[in-house]
Amino acid sequence: MELVYGSVSGKSFSWEDRGMALSMKDKDYNPLIGRTGVDVGRTFSGDDWKITARAGLGYQFDLLANGETVLQDASGEKRFEGEKDSRMLMNVGMNAEIKDNMRFGLELEKSAFGKYNVDNAINANFRYSF
Repeated sequence: MELVYGSVSGKSFSWEDRGMALSMKDKDYNPLIGRTGVDVGRTFSGDDWKITARAGLGYQFDLLANGETVLQDASGEKRFEGEKDSRMLMNVGMNAEIKDNMRFGLELEKSAFGKYNVDNAINANFRYSF
């Protein structure tokens, strides 16, 4: 089980379309997200290297609703309240250790069955220690 808490700062956008002024404003909010799941994997190794491949399935859920969004044009304004959502997560990844000083990894993740899904997320990292 993992809990993630953060802060998302508000933002404002203003533009003009065919002579009409438009604006959008998001208020600050503090998300609290829970995450649970299961990963399975296998490690392959040699004399001075080790590679771990894994796949996972998880569930992510919002514990607090996100902020309010306000859209405004010449006809008035429309307010949208953020809603809580949940989604299923699927991921595959690989970590590699070469000798004692070099590591790299690659992870692909996507979510489904929620109102707000991440189509594809890629996380790549490289570490060299000296």
